[in-house]
Amino acid sequence: MFTKQQHTSFLELSNDLQDENDWVIGHLRTLNVPLDVTAFALEPVTKLLAIGTSSGSIFIYGGPGVDVKIITPSSVGVKFLSFSLPSRKILCIDDNNQLHVWDLATFGAPEYLTSARFDHVKWASICNISQHPTECH
Repeated sequence: MFTKQQHTSFLELSNDLQDENDWVIGHLRTLNVPLDVTAFALEPVTKLLAIGTSSGSIFIYGGPGVDVKIITPSSVGVKFLSFSLPSRKILCIDDNNQLHVWDLATFGAPEYLTSARFDHVKWASICNISQHPTECH
C-alpha cells in the first residue's frame, strides 16, 4: 500500500523570511479562562472565540473591545457551542439538552433570545448542531 518513493528536493521559498527581524515573538493577549472548559467554538470570519465551562459560563473573545461573559439561565454546564454567522447568533446546548440562543448583533452584551428544551429525547443526548451556511433564520 505504501511504497518507498524518492522525494525530490523542493524549492525553498522562505529564504526571505529567515531573518530574526522578520519574526517578532511577543505577548498578544492573556485570556482569563477557568480550568473547567467543556466546549469551544471558533468563527474565523469574524475572528470570535467562544469558550464554555462546566459552570454554565460562556466567554466570548475577539478583536479589540470584544471580551464578554454570558451565563446560561440555569447555570448548567455547556456541552456544545456554535456560531451562526449569517444571523449573528451564538448557540449553546447545555448538559440538560436545552438549546440557548443569544444575539451578537446588539451593542454591548449579547441579548438572550430564547431557549428550547428537548425532553422527548431522554434516551439520547444532543451532541451537535449543524446549519447550512446559506440559512439565516
